[in-house]
Amino acid sequence: MAAGGQPGLAQSVFQVGGNFGQAVGPLAAALIVVRWGQTSLAFFALLALFSTVMLWFVATWYRHTASRG
Repeated sequence: MAAGGQPGLAQSVFQVGGNFGQAVGPLAAALIVVRWGQTSLAFFALLALFSTVMLWFVATWYRHTASRG
């Protein structure tokens, strides 16, 4: 439903995004911790909180859209 009629493109974007995140996430964490110390990990906690809020909105949208039809 979120793919807008292009499920192949949606799956590709999903997979590339996931692989990119897995590859870059640890590198970014390491660079930030080396540069600003362990207290900078709060940045990643805020990023995780933001991602959780975004997923909550997507789940709410999906629940309302899927129930209509």
